[in-house]
Amino acid sequence: MRNEQDEYTPGMKVLIAFNSHRSAASNVIGTVLAVRTGEGFLGYDAIDVEFTDPSDDSVHQLPFGAVNLRALDTARLIVMAKRHEARAAELRLLAKEAGDV
Repeated sequence: MRNEQDEYTPGMKVLIAFNSHRSAASNVIGTVLAVRTGEGFLGYDAIDVEFTDPSDDSVHQLPFGAVNLRALDTARLIVMAKRHEARAAELRLLAKEAGDV
């Protein structure tokens, strides 16, 4: 069965909305390596994605169902950027309070 919501192609950047393999790597951007039609759970497509786990910078190549992925768009990228910028500011403040900066 195919998920008609999004068409994924090799080289495409996607958001891994939920990562059942590595929970710390949910809401990260990955790159589609391959789409294996009908080879996933219950006959859905398996989409092989390469991503970097932000907890330890390790690179992984794992299969996902389309339900776990989202196509990237400008609005989603801006929301992610704002979230990361806010977290970075928080970390800089903590470092400054610790006297390390």
